[in-house]
Amino acid sequence: MSDESSKTMMVDERQTVRQVLDSLLDKSHCGYSPDWSLVETINELQMERIFEDHENLVENLLNWTRDSHNKLMFIERIEKYALFKNPQNYLLGRKETSEMADRNKEALLEECFCGGSVSVPEIEGVLWLKEDGKKSWKKRYFLLRASGIYYVPKGKAKASRDLVCFLQLDHVNVYYGQDYRSKYKAPTDYCLALKHPQIQKKSQYIKYLCCDDVRTLHQWVNGIRIAKYGKQLYVNYQEAMKRTEAAYDWSSLSTSNSGVDTGSSHGRSQSVVSSIFSEAWKRGTQIEESTKMRMEASRGATLPHASHSHRHHSQHSVDHPALTPPPQHQPQPPPQHQPQPPLQLPPQHQPHPQHQPQLPPQHQPQLPPQPQPQPQPQPQPQHQPQHQPQHPPQPQHPSMHPQTPTQHPSMHPQPPTQHPSMHPQTPTQHPS
Repeated sequence: MSDESSKTMMVDERQTVRQVLDSLLDKSHCGYSPDWSLVETINELQMERIFEDHENLVENLLNWTRDSHNKLMFIERIEKYALFKNPQNYLLGRKETSEMADRNKEALLEECFCGGSVSVPEIEGVLWLKEDGKKSWKKRYFLLRASGIYYVPKGKAKASRDLVCFLQLDHVNVYYGQDYRSKYKAPTDYCLALKHPQIQKKSQYIKYLCCDDVRTLHQWVNGIRIAKYGKQLYVNYQEAMKRTEAAYDWSSLSTSNSGVDTGSSHGRSQSVVSSIFSEAWKRGTQIEESTKMRMEASRGATLPHASHSHRHHSQHSVDHPALTPPPQHQPQPPPQHQPQPPLQLPPQHQPHPQHQPQLPPQHQPQLPPQPQPQPQPQPQPQHQPQHQPQHPPQPQHPSMHPQTPTQHPSMHPQPPTQHPSMHPQTPTQHPS
């Protein structure tokens, strides 16, 4: 990094340089800028290169040897996209810098990169060329074309038929030279090198060039990049600017929340975010209200059920003592609970026949307050002689009357002597 600190990071083999830069910017909490770059530094050859955003990072790092001392620097470099900030200094072939309006800059970039084919800037001039295997430099007149770099031989004109191809750009990368004046006795400090990415040590296939000034150096380096990558450079710059603008919008939102005024566009984005939060708040309150209503409804539904179950239990408790006495409460079960006594009586009264006389005194005081129609049939057994003639015309309940006498012998096999004593009383009353 720029402060000479190191950072370890897991990189996927499919990630591009742009994706790795975004991750580093998020983890390092650096200010977003399109100038942040990953720079490859080859110490043995004293050269460095700025990785393009569309390149695959792992593929470039696989070219390093095991014993390599190369480094990957995460640092800001203004020369990375200086071509698109001031295109008039790189695309027009002028030797001096100039100013241009923003509209004209955009028009120049669209003319160069957005057409059917990318127009490579026509850069040409005298450069110093290092001879192979020597520390001597000689001047050559070089020209940049879309197919590569050419030079004019001695005694020849600059006509295209006399040009000699110096190097093609398909399989080479351009590097900035570092301290070539002391190492190779270069005429100036503004040097560049062209080599294949797999060459990691000194080789005769590395080409060294030296420029007279830094402006000429940047013109040649950016011209070679345009000839090699074409429109992809402009796409990389646009994506980097979008990423930077998006990060600036979020940072401006945070500052505007703290009381800093940042313009109308940021105010609109803040209003959008606030509306989103307000809608989320409304939804949360609606959900809370709906849950409360559901809970209240569930509580209201459980209360009647509990009361019904209590009433049902009370009815059962009333029905049981009504069936235990033989002569008095036999007419009560048919009209109220016809199917219930045969299903619930056997498990409750078979094993405990001794408790039958104890149940009526416990549950008889509960009959008058809870069910209203129950006190009416109580005076009926007292006037059985008056209502006995009405029993024959009631054939609607024949199934229940035979069941009750059959159940009593099955349910109470031990006290058979009680039933004969009870039944002779009823026939003696009929003739009277």
